[in-house]
Amino acid sequence: MTTATRNPAPSNHPFARAGYAAPYRFLAPHEAVHRAGDRLQAAGTCDVCGTCYRYGATFADANGVKFRTGCDCAAKSLRDFDSALAAKAERAAKDFRNAAARERRAAKHREAAERREAERAEREAGWVSELSALDLAALDRVGHPLDWAREKGLSWADAVRWHGERGNVRRALDLAHEGLRAVAAGQAPALVTVPTADPARSRHVGSVKERRVFDAVLLARIDFDTAFGPQCIVKMLTDDGALIAWKSGSPWGILPADEDTDGDRWTPGRRLRFKATVKAHSTDDYNDGAPITWVTRAKAA
Repeated sequence: MTTATRNPAPSNHPFARAGYAAPYRFLAPHEAVHRAGDRLQAAGTCDVCGTCYRYGATFADANGVKFRTGCDCAAKSLRDFDSALAAKAERAAKDFRNAAARERRAAKHREAAERREAERAEREAGWVSELSALDLAALDRVGHPLDWAREKGLSWADAVRWHGERGNVRRALDLAHEGLRAVAAGQAPALVTVPTADPARSRHVGSVKERRVFDAVLLARIDFDTAFGPQCIVKMLTDDGALIAWKSGSPWGILPADEDTDGDRWTPGRRLRFKATVKAHSTDDYNDGAPITWVTRAKAA
């Protein structure tokens, strides 16, 4: 520090006794520490009384001489001489301690979060190991637990794999055990065999404007809205692999007359026999450009 000019006027002010000329200005707080192993220790020395400190403040006297002192020491010693300076030193000490407390709390929170993450990772590793050890072959032979997925031909094992691939290992493991218990009890849903179109086998059927009888299995019913109201496309597959499609706003006529119109009547794989007029021959962009026959005026035969 710069050597202080001795205050010519005698005073009981602690800074004046140390040789600094009044008036005094508070410049800035600072922290003085050094690391001893894993701990931080105070490293500052007060220019007024020589006491070691951690949280300090820099002051300047009337001659521009800068000197340092501990915040706590300054707050106590200045209280009876300059309450404004004492308040600034006290505020600086509180700010340092509050910041240190926040950092300690943040460190504890980080440690707790890291500990929870490590525990979660350990549990998940155990679940992954347990899931990998299970034989899902039995679940490949039974239907998916959800009706809509089962109607698409998905198996119970597909449900387990779906959750496992998305990181829901606990859910996948629970579902696997649930499925195995259902298989053992004979309560697992049957696997639905859904017909699929083979573009290489498909061909056009009949000639345009020809009315004929078709025997086919249902592939899908696709509903959508138009400016003219709800519409749907019914896609079917003949026994020899030909793709048939019918667009209609009221497709119920293709079902036998003694059936109701519940949605479960459109389960893929059900057989249909109907009479319809060939409307057009085209290709199906959703099946690699396979030949597809569009029909109209379909009615159950």
